[in-house]
Amino acid sequence: MKALAARVAAVAGGDTELPRIVLLEGASGLGKSRIVRELYREMCTSLDHQKYWPAIDEWGGVDAQSSDPLPGRKRIGPDVEHFVWPAGVLPGFAWWQLQCERMQGGELVDVAAQARAQIAAHLVPIALASREAASLKEKAAAKRGDLATATREALSEGGIEAATRVLASFDVVIPGLGLAAKWAVRGVARIKDHFDERGNLSADVDVGHRADEQRRSVSAELSGLLRGVAHREVPAVVVIEDLHLMGGALAELLDLLSVADAAHPVVVIGSAWPQSNVSTPYTQWRSSAATSGRVQVVAVQYLEQTDLVELVRAYAPNTSDEAAAEVADQFPNPLSLEVTLSDRKLQNRIAENGGALPQGALSARSTKLKHVYRHQFWQLSAQVQVALAAAAGAAPAPGSRVWPFVRGVVAEAAQQCPELEAGATDVIAGIEHAAEDNVWLVPSGVADSFREALQAQVAYEHFQEVLADGESTTFRDTVAEVLVARVDAARGEGYSLDPSEESRILSRWLLAIESPRDSRGAHLAAAFHEAQDLARTYQLRAAINMLAPRLQSDPSSTSRHIAVMRTELADWYEQLGLNAEALATLDAIEVDERRIMGANHVVTLEIQHRRALALRAAGRIEDAISAYEVLIPHLVEVLGDSHALTGISRNGLAVVLSDAGRFHEAIPVYQRLLETLIADRGSEWRGALAVRQNLASAYGEVGQAEKAVSELEKVLCGYLATLGPRHIDTLAIRHNLAGAIAKAGRIDDAIAAYQQLLADKLETVGEDHVSTFWTRHMLAQVLPEAGRIDEAIIAFDELLEDRTLSMGVDHPTKMRVRSNLARALRASGRTSQAIATLEGLLRDQRRVLGPDHPDTLKTQSHLDSLRQSEPNPEIPQ
Repeated sequence: MKALAARVAAVAGGDTELPRIVLLEGASGLGKSRIVRELYREMCTSLDHQKYWPAIDEWGGVDAQSSDPLPGRKRIGPDVEHFVWPAGVLPGFAWWQLQCERMQGGELVDVAAQARAQIAAHLVPIALASREAASLKEKAAAKRGDLATATREALSEGGIEAATRVLASFDVVIPGLGLAAKWAVRGVARIKDHFDERGNLSADVDVGHRADEQRRSVSAELSGLLRGVAHREVPAVVVIEDLHLMGGALAELLDLLSVADAAHPVVVIGSAWPQSNVSTPYTQWRSSAATSGRVQVVAVQYLEQTDLVELVRAYAPNTSDEAAAEVADQFPNPLSLEVTLSDRKLQNRIAENGGALPQGALSARSTKLKHVYRHQFWQLSAQVQVALAAAAGAAPAPGSRVWPFVRGVVAEAAQQCPELEAGATDVIAGIEHAAEDNVWLVPSGVADSFREALQAQVAYEHFQEVLADGESTTFRDTVAEVLVARVDAARGEGYSLDPSEESRILSRWLLAIESPRDSRGAHLAAAFHEAQDLARTYQLRAAINMLAPRLQSDPSSTSRHIAVMRTELADWYEQLGLNAEALATLDAIEVDERRIMGANHVVTLEIQHRRALALRAAGRIEDAISAYEVLIPHLVEVLGDSHALTGISRNGLAVVLSDAGRFHEAIPVYQRLLETLIADRGSEWRGALAVRQNLASAYGEVGQAEKAVSELEKVLCGYLATLGPRHIDTLAIRHNLAGAIAKAGRIDDAIAAYQQLLADKLETVGEDHVSTFWTRHMLAQVLPEAGRIDEAIIAFDELLEDRTLSMGVDHPTKMRVRSNLARALRASGRTSQAIATLEGLLRDQRRVLGPDHPDTLKTQSHLDSLRQSEPNPEIPQ
């Protein structure tokens, strides 16, 4: 524990040489989780001076009320479900926890599900603490109490989005909270029918230019969030229990978290059983990480005999030295020893024997933990035994892994199984008793799960003893029937399920268990729900593989509700760049919608708009233009000029005209759309501002720089009125406006605008934010145009030393800075230095980009030009 605490302190102190991941390896029951809990307590004492983090109770000893001395032995962090942000305090460190045994497959959906509640509870206060440590000045520090109080109240009432708005009102912008808001509610907010959503477009829909947003994996998003809010004064610890059970998604997350970044200190602590020779995601990751030096493996040793003797005396204080040593030799595993000694019957015998272990009392007991749990199971009441057996028998893969289950499903199935001799009420009561103190079951919202797989195995063995083979199969068939009935009831006439945690559990449960009767509708709804979960975590191929085969096999492929799912499928094809598949899917949907709904129905028209978008994505720009030119007059005739779908399609036409370089034709389309939006929603509506920004971009492309400046100034006025001066989007518009001013030839005004923007960004988002880097870069680029070349050279040199882009000089942006530096050196007359700079850049571009990349060729051309202009070059050709 002391070594782990020292590792956290060293990483927080800026050490970039030590591995960021520490792996505690050892057999079950040696105390790996206990070490993690002790580290948490140490950090609460040494770092969390304001007492933000709650205590973790440690059960154990003869006064424990539970028959298990360590019911929380697998706990690796504080309770999240009942956490309340203490008034007026901020955390001194960040603590994030993942438990692989509680992941059904260890994939991204499971990682997202576990992280979501923690992000919702802790990210805002941690981010605020890091922001205060980083750059809040005296003004903000003076109102810190009001800020923390207001943010805390907003978070409890309206979540991260509400807290972000409060922070903005205090002129505090914390990067990443927008993404966190999406993460915290992903899979929780209701998923509306796609067509209803399009047909009732709200003011929040941005009809401006759809940026080509880079899709990042959930692992990248999560690592970005956790690293982004870490600070030297608020270091982050990520603890992962049972890494040997991890899925492939965690390997990517671990690799991203292992990057050494002095500004954002993160330490990962994992626990695992000793590796086996079987190839698993864990063994593959461990081998790779150990070879590259990204992980330090620590073998957790068995306790010395003196420690085990002390443990014996905690339960039997008057036991002789010889007898205690004999017990310690018999039970080298401390958990097995403690669970055994805490047995109620044995404790009674110890009490009758004057506080000493009776001779031979442990002779027949096994030292294996599973046998200890089996003995403990038989001390439970018959009601609890039957309930646990039913829960274990209902799992898709009985006893092999912790599996969340819904009490009502197990109880209903048990009631229909006379061999169990248990009613639904008895089963639910038994589950409730088993969940007390987290001894056998861990309740979590709508579901329960066994505390660990060994206990699930013991319960399943009892299930097999109670029921014969045929009877156990019948019970599992009954479970499947109950699941089908529940999913059918939840989906109604369509196939969409409410995206609650219960729906997620029921869907995955149904898909994993064999169904004894025709249940195509329920399975299709469950597959759709699971596919949507996969898509939200960017596992688009897995989502397609989950849904597409089931859609193809469904005989009711022309049903209205099937079209909803097929449209989602087309979305996923588009996002993967499978444009042919997307177009084929949309063409089929359009044919069906024309027949079912008619050519003038809004759904049919929406599909035509989607098809035009797909044509653009496929690179068929002229076909997309033609599709929009046919669609828009039809939309105006059927829906009207001010309908949202008409506006979206008109915007789509302007965008594809711009793609084709036909900016002069795009400008009047943008102007017409802007007039309509302003008349309908007002000039400060977000969608109108986005369209105006696109119009400004088109003006810039045709050389009408002053018109571009004028439009961007109007956009800025709208953002100032609606978002305020320090909002990240307002800052972005100011950046664009400064660039437009420079293109208009007003260099001094542009420099002044960039300088003021840079000062505001340093105060709001901080010097480490990537947008601050870009503003510094653009300022350096315009300085030479004002004759301030030496200032530009200094600025470019500083950018090359900047740590914001941690990928180093090979990052494309850093290469661009080096190219600009060479131009500035040439302009200042330092041709030899410019040549040296370009030669180094060219070597790196050839290595990273290849010799035929446009940037490489451009650098080669620039270098050749410089060499020809150098009267007496000293550097070899």
